[in-house]
Amino acid sequence: YRPYNQHSIRDILDIPWDKRVLMFVSQNINNYRKGYDLLLKALECVDNCFMMVIGAHTESLGNKNNVRYLDTVKDERLMAFYYAAADVFLLPSREDNLPNTMVESLCCGTPVVTMPNGGMTDIIKNGYNGYISEKVDANSFAEAINEYLAKGVSLNRNKIAEEAHRTFSPSMQAKAYLAVFS
Repeated sequence: YRPYNQHSIRDILDIPWDKRVLMFVSQNINNYRKGYDLLLKALECVDNCFMMVIGAHTESLGNKNNVRYLDTVKDERLMAFYYAAADVFLLPSREDNLPNTMVESLCCGTPVVTMPNGGMTDIIKNGYNGYISEKVDANSFAEAINEYLAKGVSLNRNKIAEEAHRTFSPSMQAKAYLAVFS
């Protein structure tokens, strides 16, 4: 997972340029912990965006012109292209630890909007590489999405990716484990 040229990727994937592109990924939207119901409610308060839904889904997000439903993506490079095409990755989990999707998104340089739980609070910094909602509910999540859409983040996509690669590289993880065992 790495950054790609967003303009080129959007052209290849036929993703519109006149809207902000939001992305959500889940293999099981019926899992209460993943917060799909919160996402649906939050998106009612978000305007003029294009939504990519990858993985398991129901076509419940309304206007098909502003939503693209994609099946599970098993090819990592194609998945990285989708992250690169998105302006922001949405992670509405009620409970999670350190989700791979968040790490993948950051490694592609795509900011994350998420809930205040698990490892997300250790990695995502408001206005820096994404936003964390105040509470674990739809209204607060909508506010965090809209704050991102209004203000963006201070890091550019390449810096977000560089920081993520530094933080999550196998060598850094090995050093952390060695420090614990020392």
